Amino acid sequence: MSVVRDFKCCSGCTCCADGCCMYPIFVKDKFGQQLGMTRAMNFCCTPRLGIFDNDDTLLYEITGPCCPCQAPCCTADVNYPIKSAKDGQQVGNISKIWGGVMREAFTDSETFGVQFPLDLDVKHKALMLGAVFLVVSTCFCEMLSF
Repeated sequence: MSVVRDFKCCSGCTCCADGCCMYPIFVKDKFGQQLGMTRAMNFCCTPRLGIFDNDDTLLYEITGPCCPCQAPCCTADVNYPIKSAKDGQQVGNISKIWGGVMREAFTDSETFGVQFPLDLDVKHKALMLGAVFLVVSTCFCEMLSF
């Protein structure tokens, strides 16, 4: 599979996530056929992302916390539950995993994880893996040090 995200220059405001501010990430199979995409949906404080199939049908919705910060006083993993668009049931989770004080303070290294059911369609698994990259780029890029 491949994950493709074109460079988009945006002001960073996602309250009106349309056009370039949707930050779409496209997932393709090994033959180059597009499986679907993940993109930002309108949100102001709490991140809201959608996973769509190739026909632009919403399959899953991802929401995150208003403040995804981790610090020595706040060491819990930051979770982004993945819920089915059909019934709202949680089917997976994307996590930013706490790496410890030394690693978080003195390196740019971060660890993310994704969980989903073993019997989930392989195309949907690929789309959820692509969603991890969108979570990283939209919710954590401002925290990167240059």
